[in-house]
Amino acid sequence: MRRLWYGLVLGMLALAGCGKPPVLSVDPAAFDDRHCAGAGMRECTLLATGDGRFVLAVPGQVTRPSRAAVKAKVAAAELARARRQGLRVLVSLPQQKLYVFRDAKLLHTAPVSTGTPDHRTPTGTFRVMEKAVTHHSNRYSNAPMPFMHRLTSYGIAIHAGALPGYPASHGCIRVPRGFARTLYGLTRVGTVVTITRARPASAARALTLI
Repeated sequence: MRRLWYGLVLGMLALAGCGKPPVLSVDPAAFDDRHCAGAGMRECTLLATGDGRFVLAVPGQVTRPSRAAVKAKVAAAELARARRQGLRVLVSLPQQKLYVFRDAKLLHTAPVSTGTPDHRTPTGTFRVMEKAVTHHSNRYSNAPMPFMHRLTSYGIAIHAGALPGYPASHGCIRVPRGFARTLYGLTRVGTVVTITRARPASAARALTLI
């Protein structure tokens, strides 16, 4: 009888101490997945503390990239490295600056004057289609375009010209005459020229844009 009495008392005390279950701020399963993924773990278990918080109860195994993922990353790095071999030219429109790289090493930089808002210089990646030491524009009053590198079939080119310190051309990329001569001696038909609206903070950053 005494045991039964003690059992009833303990049961009542246990029931009295039980309140409503805590209201959790997030779904435990979703939180579990997010936490595990953020920690780089394949699986893990979180324990609710009762006040809406969670603690990591059972850590899982740290995931390692698959062999296929490693191969894909290496292949991408090799492709990027191969793309930067040889001579590459980058023109930054906001900087009004031209960079010349060879085998991922900076050779030259030069100021430029590109197209006005009414005659914008196009962005993208182009290849030199034609070169000429002496050339005159077929579209703009036979204007001289010394050391011309044609980039498009509709008249966009790199050539020597006036540089007032701001965009002032009809879309072409003007460079200083002395540099135009130097650039002409470096390039060939097929040389890749990238024109961007990015503003690289350094030559290393510029290299990532080509």
